[in-house]
Amino acid sequence: MADGLDEQRLPDDFDPEWYRRTYPDVAATGQDPMQHYLRIGRIIGRAPNAAALKAKQENRVVSPSTDLLDTVLSAAAAPAIGHPPSAEDSPLIPAPGGFVRPVPGPAPTAALPLSEGETTPLLRAITSSDAKALCGPLRLYAALVGADPAVLLDRTEPRIQAGALDPLEPDALPACATPALRTGPSALEDIWLADSGRLRIRLGDIEADRGEGLCLSAFQAPASAADRPVQVDRQTLVAQGVAWIDIELRDPLMPVLLELSDRTGATLGLALLPFPSLVRGGLHYPELAGRLTGRDGLMRGFWAVSDSYLRARFSAPPALTDLRIDTAGAIGSEPAFDPAVQAWIERIFGLRLGALGDTARPQNPRLAAQLGARPDDEAGATEGTCLILPGDAVPTIAALLSPTLSVAPGARAAGAFLVGDADTRRPRWSVSLPLAALPVLPDLQPQTGIAPAPLLVGPRTGPRTAAAADPVAALKPLHLSIAWRPGGTASMPEMAMPVAPDAPTPILPLSDAPAPGGLTLALTASDPEETGRFLEMLVRQTGHDRIDVIAGFDDDAPATGDMTAFERRDALRAAIAGAVRGRIEVLREGRWPDVKRIADFAGGGIVLFAGDDIRLPDTRTFATLSALLGADGTIGSAACAVLRESQKGKKTMLSMATGGLFPSHVSLMTAPQLIFAEPDCLPVLPNATYPVAANALRFALVRHAALVAALPLMQETAGPSADIALGLGLGAAGYHSLCCSAVRVGTELPEGLARDEMDPVGLSAVLPQAWDRTLASVTLLRQIL
Repeated sequence: MADGLDEQRLPDDFDPEWYRRTYPDVAATGQDPMQHYLRIGRIIGRAPNAAALKAKQENRVVSPSTDLLDTVLSAAAAPAIGHPPSAEDSPLIPAPGGFVRPVPGPAPTAALPLSEGETTPLLRAITSSDAKALCGPLRLYAALVGADPAVLLDRTEPRIQAGALDPLEPDALPACATPALRTGPSALEDIWLADSGRLRIRLGDIEADRGEGLCLSAFQAPASAADRPVQVDRQTLVAQGVAWIDIELRDPLMPVLLELSDRTGATLGLALLPFPSLVRGGLHYPELAGRLTGRDGLMRGFWAVSDSYLRARFSAPPALTDLRIDTAGAIGSEPAFDPAVQAWIERIFGLRLGALGDTARPQNPRLAAQLGARPDDEAGATEGTCLILPGDAVPTIAALLSPTLSVAPGARAAGAFLVGDADTRRPRWSVSLPLAALPVLPDLQPQTGIAPAPLLVGPRTGPRTAAAADPVAALKPLHLSIAWRPGGTASMPEMAMPVAPDAPTPILPLSDAPAPGGLTLALTASDPEETGRFLEMLVRQTGHDRIDVIAGFDDDAPATGDMTAFERRDALRAAIAGAVRGRIEVLREGRWPDVKRIADFAGGGIVLFAGDDIRLPDTRTFATLSALLGADGTIGSAACAVLRESQKGKKTMLSMATGGLFPSHVSLMTAPQLIFAEPDCLPVLPNATYPVAANALRFALVRHAALVAALPLMQETAGPSADIALGLGLGAAGYHSLCCSAVRVGTELPEGLARDEMDPVGLSAVLPQAWDRTLASVTLLRQIL
C-alpha cells in the first residue's frame, strides 16, 4: 500500500461498508475503512465483518467496559461479568474502577410492535398492598397517551386489587415515581440523553439495596401506537456501587416507563418519565434549566417540574387551540419540521402544527406545503388562542399545557422565550420581551430571515375575558418557545452579516416611511479625514446633503499630526463644509456629547448621534432606523448593532461592540441601584427589533421632541454616560428606545473596558419601586449557566 501498511494482513472477508456503518468513529477520522482497521480496529480487537462480530459475542467473556467502546450491542450477551478483560477486548483507556456495566438480560420478547391482543408484562408478582402505589405511574401514563390502563397489565399475574385503576383525581394525582426509584438507595440519580435516541441513567448504590439480581426494564411506544408500549430494554444490574445504564429509545419525546424488579421478577418500583426531552441533551432541556434555582438538584427539579406539568395537564384544558410556525427564513432542518416532533405534539397535546398564512414576511412555500393546508389559513381564525413560532423554535411544554394563555380578540403579544445553542444542545439565554408596553412591536420585526420571538394571537371574535385583559399576567410566568440558534459569535461571517448588505429587499415593511422632519448630525469626531469619509457614506444613505452638523472631538482621540487645537477645529469645519450643506457648529470646549447643546442646536426633526469611525456597509441602515422612528410616536430613539473590526496577526476579527444597554443586576454597595451592561446579544437576537434601556450613541437616531422631553429628567447630560442617562430619561418621559440587529454598522476603534453603568437618573437609584416602569418596557436577558 502507498502508506506502507502490509496489505496481506487484511482479512479476505473484510467488509468495508459494514465496518464503516458499525463503527461511527471511522467516518469521524476521515480514514479509509481498511486503513482504519489495520491501524486501529485490528489492534483493539474489532471484528472485520458481521459474522465475526456475532461469533465473537457468542463465545467471549464480557468485559465490564466493552459496551462503552462498541456502538452495536449484542441482543443476547453473557449472563454475568466474568474474569478481567482479555487483551483483545481491552479499550484504549480502561474504565474507572468504580464503573459498573449492567449485564443485559435476555432479548425482550416485546421488542417488536405487539400483535393484536398481546399485552406488555408490567407489575409482575406484586401484592395487593403494593398495587395502589405501583399503579400510580401506570395510570398517569395511560391518561397521558389516552390508553386503557387495564391492557397494560400482565393478566397472568395476581389480579390487581379493586380500585387500583380508578380514574385520576386532578387534586390528588399520584407521583411520577414510586419511592424505590425516586428517593430510595437505588433511585434514579441522574438522567440525560447521550445522543438523540439513547437515554443514559445513573442509579444509586445498588449494593445498599437488594444486592445482585435487580433488573431495570424500559417500556415505550411510538406516537403512532402510544397506547401499546413495548419493552425496549431490560438490563440486569450488578451490586458494585453506582451503575450507568444506556437505553435505546424508540422516540426521544414520547413518555418512558421504567420498572425496577428483583431476581424473582417481583416489581419493586415504577417510574414514569412523562417528558424525557426535559433531561440534559433533550429538546426541552433549556425549559427545565430555566426553571431551576440554585437550591434545586437536577433530578429533584425534574421530578418537581414533571409533577407540576401533569397537574396542569389533568386539571384544566389548555388555552392553546392553534399552533402555527413562521416558515420565513427556515430551511427545513429545524426541529419543528421533524415528523417525530409534530407527531408528539399531536398525540400528547392534541394540536397539529400548521404553516402561517400570507403575511408581510415571505413564507417558504415548500415547508408550508409540507405542513399541509389548513381550512383556517390565517392565524387567529380559530375561536381560541394561537401561538405563532419562529422557524427555529419549538413550543415549550409549559405553553402547550397552560390554561391561562389568552389575549384579547384580535390582539397580539410577544412572549418570553429561551435560546439554546444548536451546536452543543446547551441552554444559553432567557429572553423576556415587553408584552403590552409597545403593541406595535410585532409590526417592526424584520421581514427577512427567521422571526425573532413567538407571538400569541387572540381569536378574531369573542368576549374579552379577565385573563385576556392582562396579557402580562397571562404570559410573564412562563416561556412560550425554545429557539435553537447557532452558538457562534460575531466573528463568524454568517453571524456578522446574515443578509447581504446590498440586498434589494427592505429590512422592515415600513422602510419607505418618510423620516420625521429634518436631520441634524451630532458628530463625535476623531480626525478630519475620517469625518469626510463618514459624511460621504451618510449622504449616500440619506439621499441628500442637506444636513445640519454639530461636532465635538472625542476626548480619547489621538492628536492629528502637529495640528494645534485651533487648526484641528478649522480642518474639521472644512471637511464638514465640503461634504454637506447646512448649519455647522464645532464645539471648542466642554464634555462631549453634550445632549443639551445638541437639542438647542437642532431645533426640530430628528438627531443622528454618530462617530466618524463608523462604517456603513448596508445601504438600508438609515432608512431602517428612520422607519422605526416614524412607525409610532412613542418611539424616541432607534439604533442598530455595532460590530468591531480588529486585526489579529494576519487575520481580521469581528466582535460585538454594542447592541444596546440592558438591565443586568442590582448593586447594594451604597444604595439600591440598577446596573446596565452591553452583552453580546447577536446569538440571542440575530434578526430582531427589540426595546432596550438605552441605545449607545455610536449610531442612533433620536426624535428631537423626545430629546427635549428627556432633558429635565436627566441628571447627567454630557460625557461618556450620556447615552444611558438619555435612554432612562426617554423612558421616564414615556418613550421607547429600539435596536434593530438586522442591520449592522462597523467600527475600527479598539475595544474598551466592559461597561457596567449605574443608574444616573437620581431618585430612581434609591426608589426600587420606580424600576417597574423600566423593567416592564425593555428586553430582559438572563444568561442560563
